[in-house]
Amino acid sequence: MTDPAALGRALAQDIEARAPFRYLTEGEAPDLETAHAIQIECARALEAARGPLGGRKLAWNTAPQMEAFGLTEPGAGRVFASQIRRSGARLNASDYATFAIEPEIAAVLKSPLAPVEGGHDPASVIAAIEVFRPAFEILDPRGFAPGPNAAFSALAADLFAAGLLLGGPG
Repeated sequence: MTDPAALGRALAQDIEARAPFRYLTEGEAPDLETAHAIQIECARALEAARGPLGGRKLAWNTAPQMEAFGLTEPGAGRVFASQIRRSGARLNASDYATFAIEPEIAAVLKSPLAPVEGGHDPASVIAAIEVFRPAFEILDPRGFAPGPNAAFSALAADLFAAGLLLGGPG
Protein backbone atom coordinates (compact mmCIF):
# COMPACT_ATOMS: atom_id res chain seq x y z
CA MET A 1 0.00 0.00 0.00
CA THR A 2 1.33 3.45 -0.95
CA ASP A 3 1.98 5.93 1.85
CA PRO A 4 1.62 9.33 0.10
CA ALA A 5 2.91 11.24 3.15
CA ALA A 6 6.12 9.22 3.40
CA LEU A 7 6.74 9.30 -0.35
CA GLY A 8 6.01 13.03 -0.48
CA ARG A 9 8.50 13.73 2.31
CA ALA A 10 11.14 11.55 0.60
CA LEU A 11 10.64 13.35 -2.72
CA ALA A 12 10.88 16.74 -0.98
CA GLN A 13 14.17 15.67 0.62
CA ASP A 14 15.46 14.63 -2.82
CA ILE A 15 14.43 18.00 -4.29
CA GLU A 16 16.05 20.00 -1.49
CA ALA A 17 19.24 17.91 -1.79
CA ARG A 18 19.21 18.22 -5.61
CA ALA A 19 19.50 14.43 -5.72
CA PRO A 20 19.01 12.59 -9.02
CA PHE A 21 15.38 12.32 -10.07
CA ARG A 22 13.58 9.44 -8.36
CA TYR A 23 11.23 7.33 -10.49
CA LEU A 24 8.35 5.88 -8.52
CA THR A 25 7.28 2.33 -9.24
CA GLU A 26 3.81 1.54 -10.54
CA GLY A 27 3.04 0.20 -7.08
CA GLU A 28 4.02 3.51 -5.45
CA ALA A 29 2.21 5.76 -7.95
CA PRO A 30 -0.20 3.54 -9.87
CA ASP A 31 -2.54 6.30 -11.06
CA LEU A 32 -3.14 10.03 -11.35
CA GLU A 33 -5.03 10.25 -8.07
CA THR A 34 -2.16 8.71 -6.10
CA ALA A 35 0.42 10.89 -7.88
CA HIS A 36 -1.62 13.99 -6.90
CA ALA A 37 -1.84 12.80 -3.27
CA ILE A 38 1.94 12.33 -3.16
CA GLN A 39 2.47 15.77 -4.73
CA ILE A 40 0.31 17.41 -2.05
CA GLU A 41 2.46 15.79 0.65
CA CYS A 42 5.66 16.74 -1.19
CA ALA A 43 4.46 20.36 -1.36
CA ARG A 44 3.62 20.36 2.35
CA ALA A 45 7.15 19.24 3.12
CA LEU A 46 8.71 21.79 0.74
CA GLU A 47 6.57 24.57 2.19
CA ALA A 48 8.49 24.32 5.48
CA ALA A 49 11.67 25.49 3.70
CA ARG A 50 10.23 27.54 0.86
CA GLY A 51 7.30 29.32 2.46
CA PRO A 52 3.78 29.81 1.13
CA LEU A 53 2.44 29.10 -2.31
CA GLY A 54 3.17 31.80 -4.86
CA GLY A 55 1.47 30.30 -7.90
CA ARG A 56 0.76 27.25 -10.00
CA LYS A 57 2.37 25.89 -13.13
CA LEU A 58 1.03 23.72 -15.91
CA ALA A 59 2.74 20.91 -17.77
CA TRP A 60 1.78 18.61 -20.59
CA ASN A 61 -1.10 20.86 -21.58
CA THR A 62 -1.45 19.85 -25.22
CA ALA A 63 -3.14 16.75 -26.55
CA PRO A 64 0.10 15.33 -28.08
CA GLN A 65 2.01 15.84 -24.81
CA MET A 66 -0.73 14.21 -22.75
CA GLU A 67 -0.93 11.32 -25.19
CA ALA A 68 2.86 10.84 -25.13
CA PHE A 69 2.79 10.54 -21.33
CA GLY A 70 -0.42 8.50 -21.18
CA LEU A 71 -2.36 11.22 -19.38
CA THR A 72 -5.96 12.33 -19.70
CA GLU A 73 -5.43 15.83 -18.27
CA PRO A 74 -2.60 18.36 -17.97
CA GLY A 75 -0.31 18.25 -14.99
CA ALA A 76 -0.10 21.06 -12.46
CA GLY A 77 2.52 21.91 -9.90
CA ARG A 78 3.28 24.52 -7.29
CA VAL A 79 5.69 27.45 -7.31
CA PHE A 80 6.45 28.86 -3.89
CA ALA A 81 6.48 32.63 -3.28
CA SER A 82 10.19 32.53 -2.37
CA GLN A 83 10.92 31.10 -5.83
CA ILE A 84 9.33 33.97 -7.78
CA ARG A 85 11.89 36.49 -8.93
CA ARG A 86 11.48 39.74 -10.85
CA SER A 87 13.06 40.71 -14.14
CA GLY A 88 16.77 41.39 -13.76
CA ALA A 89 17.30 38.83 -11.00
CA ARG A 90 20.49 36.77 -11.06
CA LEU A 91 20.39 33.00 -10.65
CA ASN A 92 23.23 30.83 -9.38
CA ALA A 93 23.88 27.68 -11.41
CA SER A 94 24.98 25.89 -8.23
CA ASP A 95 21.39 26.15 -6.93
CA TYR A 96 20.25 23.58 -9.51
CA ALA A 97 21.25 20.02 -10.34
CA THR A 98 20.02 20.42 -13.94
CA PHE A 99 19.09 24.01 -14.81
CA ALA A 100 16.38 24.50 -17.43
CA ILE A 101 14.06 27.33 -18.42
CA GLU A 102 10.93 27.57 -20.53
CA PRO A 103 9.39 30.77 -21.91
CA GLU A 104 5.91 31.32 -20.53
CA ILE A 105 3.09 33.79 -20.22
CA ALA A 106 2.18 34.24 -16.54
CA ALA A 107 -1.34 35.14 -15.51
CA VAL A 108 -1.08 37.32 -12.41
CA LEU A 109 -4.27 37.11 -10.38
CA LYS A 110 -6.01 40.00 -8.60
CA SER A 111 -6.48 37.71 -5.61
CA PRO A 112 -6.27 33.96 -4.97
CA LEU A 113 -8.98 31.81 -6.52
CA ALA A 114 -10.76 29.86 -3.80
CA PRO A 115 -11.55 26.24 -4.62
CA VAL A 116 -14.97 25.74 -6.18
CA GLU A 117 -16.88 22.46 -6.31
CA GLY A 118 -16.51 21.20 -9.88
CA GLY A 119 -13.79 23.74 -10.67
CA HIS A 120 -13.86 27.23 -12.11
CA ASP A 121 -15.40 28.07 -15.46
CA PRO A 122 -13.40 30.10 -18.02
CA ALA A 123 -15.32 33.32 -17.25
CA SER A 124 -14.52 33.23 -13.52
CA VAL A 125 -10.84 32.59 -14.21
CA ILE A 126 -10.60 35.40 -16.77
CA ALA A 127 -12.32 37.79 -14.34
CA ALA A 128 -9.72 36.94 -11.67
CA ILE A 129 -6.71 37.84 -13.87
CA GLU A 130 -5.14 41.23 -13.25
CA VAL A 131 -2.50 41.13 -15.97
CA PHE A 132 -0.54 38.77 -18.22
CA ARG A 133 3.25 39.05 -18.03
CA PRO A 134 6.12 37.49 -19.93
CA ALA A 135 7.95 34.97 -17.78
CA PHE A 136 10.52 32.22 -17.72
CA GLU A 137 9.67 29.08 -15.81
CA ILE A 138 12.71 27.80 -13.93
CA LEU A 139 13.01 24.03 -13.81
CA ASP A 140 15.35 21.53 -12.18
CA PRO A 141 14.55 18.12 -13.73
CA ARG A 142 17.56 16.55 -11.97
CA GLY A 143 18.28 14.13 -14.81
CA PHE A 144 14.67 13.21 -15.66
CA ALA A 145 14.07 11.36 -18.93
CA PRO A 146 10.87 9.72 -20.16
CA GLY A 147 10.55 6.15 -19.02
CA PRO A 148 8.29 3.76 -17.12
CA ASN A 149 5.89 5.60 -14.81
CA ALA A 150 7.68 8.85 -15.66
CA ALA A 151 4.58 11.07 -15.81
CA PHE A 152 3.22 10.00 -12.42
CA SER A 153 6.72 10.24 -10.92
CA ALA A 154 7.23 13.78 -12.27
CA LEU A 155 3.77 14.86 -11.15
CA ALA A 156 4.37 13.48 -7.64
CA ALA A 157 7.67 15.43 -7.45
CA ASP A 158 6.00 18.76 -8.34
CA LEU A 159 6.95 18.73 -12.04
CA PHE A 160 10.51 20.00 -11.55
CA ALA A 161 9.24 23.42 -10.36
CA ALA A 162 12.20 25.52 -9.26
CA GLY A 163 10.78 29.00 -9.70
CA LEU A 164 9.60 31.72 -12.01
CA LEU A 165 11.33 34.77 -13.42
CA LEU A 166 8.52 37.28 -13.87
CA GLY A 167 8.87 40.02 -16.46
CA GLY A 168 6.85 43.14 -16.71
CA PRO A 169 4.98 45.32 -16.99
CA GLY A 170 2.46 43.13 -18.76
